[in-house]
Amino acid sequence: MSTTPSSTGPPTAVAVQNLPNDKLVRRVGPTEWDHEPFVTPVTSPWDLDIPESEIPKLLNGFRPQDMDDKWFVYADGPDAAGDASLHLFRSWTGFKVAEVKIKVPVDEEDGINGDARMIEIIWEANNERIRNQTETSTKSMVVDVCKWVLGVHLLGEGSGEGRDT
Repeated sequence: MSTTPSSTGPPTAVAVQNLPNDKLVRRVGPTEWDHEPFVTPVTSPWDLDIPESEIPKLLNGFRPQDMDDKWFVYADGPDAAGDASLHLFRSWTGFKVAEVKIKVPVDEEDGINGDARMIEIIWEANNERIRNQTETSTKSMVVDVCKWVLGVHLLGEGSGEGRDT
């Protein structure tokens, strides 16, 4: 796959992509929806693989069209070192629910070159924003959003926990 990484961040890292439904999509940027940062972030390691073929869909993100669409998702990167972040927000409140740090194998000639890996997850621990959110429930939610909203199928996605929890 030839996808050129960005040296400056979003939204230029991944070009327009043809998805199976033949709809052209473009990279969603952070300014396309009102949103708020974490209030009480908690961080844990994660080790979950992303197939190379799924990386462009993941990095393209998702912009809600109406209130029935519950999520706003965008990605930063990957930068020249292959570091990227996936940001997930509830669309109707704009509250940040999770952020996933991703390591993408990149090289100067071919762009993305191989499977990526989710290496860290950050979630909102403030119960006034997100009730009863835990590391396990957040990992499961991220896997579900990737699958059902972004159309991304992760390796080992059954539990949402990856190899390390």
